[in-house]
Amino acid sequence: MKRFIRKFLLFLTPFAALIAIEILVLPIDFFTFRVWEALKIDSFKKTLPGYFYPSMKVSRIEEGDLAFHSPLAIKRHVEWETDRYGYRNRNSAAIPSIVIIGDSNTVGTGLTQKEALSEALGNTLNADVYSFAPAGPNAFLKESRFIENPPPIVVVAAIEREITLLPRIKRELAFPLSYEKAFIRFKCAIKETPLLQGMAVPLDRAIKGNMLHYVRAYTRRTISIVPAGHTWNPEKQGPFMRFVVGDGANNDIPKEQFDEALRVIVFYNKVFQEKGIRFIFLPIPNKENIYYELLPSKKKPVFLRQLIDALKSAGVETMDTQKAFEEAHKKGGELLFQTDDSHWSRRGVQIAASLLAEAIKDGR
Repeated sequence: MKRFIRKFLLFLTPFAALIAIEILVLPIDFFTFRVWEALKIDSFKKTLPGYFYPSMKVSRIEEGDLAFHSPLAIKRHVEWETDRYGYRNRNSAAIPSIVIIGDSNTVGTGLTQKEALSEALGNTLNADVYSFAPAGPNAFLKESRFIENPPPIVVVAAIEREITLLPRIKRELAFPLSYEKAFIRFKCAIKETPLLQGMAVPLDRAIKGNMLHYVRAYTRRTISIVPAGHTWNPEKQGPFMRFVVGDGANNDIPKEQFDEALRVIVFYNKVFQEKGIRFIFLPIPNKENIYYELLPSKKKPVFLRQLIDALKSAGVETMDTQKAFEEAHKKGGELLFQTDDSHWSRRGVQIAASLLAEAIKDGR
């Protein structure tokens, strides 16, 4: 038995050495094509705070998520910094005056840190704006720091294709009892412990196995005739731009889904207002919405226009990004979305930041 164990350990030694080299020697993003994959928490989501590894700084060249390792890829230099809570912000002791809850667009995927929505809005208003993304209102309500010091303004941003998937706010989070608040504080305190983070991050990286995924992907690319991300699909690819969904993104939304999305967002507004927080909804149009003429059907969607009008009628402060993006597209100039990526461009972020800044100034 001892002989078997000795041989087994000997067999594992090279693999353990490779993992040790990846974690202790090589840059954290060495085996990934984007910073997102390098910093994303995999197995310790319930142990570590946030969505990304806390207190990290990464600078690298990236390619878009729709055409990486292909002739259509556009190389961009990006810088990332995460705070001690595991979100893409610079560490700061300041209490934010605005928190933006959102998806990967809010994170600023494919963009460098200073181009992300939170920083663009913060620079415009000269205010402390916090990017709480990717996350939802339930995650926000589970943060003890926001319970103790609620921000005056909360913006919920959502890409059009995911608006009908927005979760309902849970009762115990919307109106927590005193013992529930105490439990939230306890859990957050444990997650933010430096010692725990120092142990959990290396373990998570080891389990994630980025080196193994890299070798597997490299092997597939090497033996494949068609490069990754370069398969021609007229439903998802225009003359110079790739789409994440394609024609299907502009299909009509069933009334039941529309009504449910409306109810969910109206309830968001109610919950935050009852907490004394100003609520703003920021819908982000799909790339397929603005550039529908590049798709086979050339069908212009109506969902977002109708939703914005319905939310305004219901008394929810909502940014009319549909109108703003359409007008910017007609004027031409810099594209509003990255051609090889599913996310908006620097110009798209600037338009959204301008809309928010104007509304916030007018509402003061």
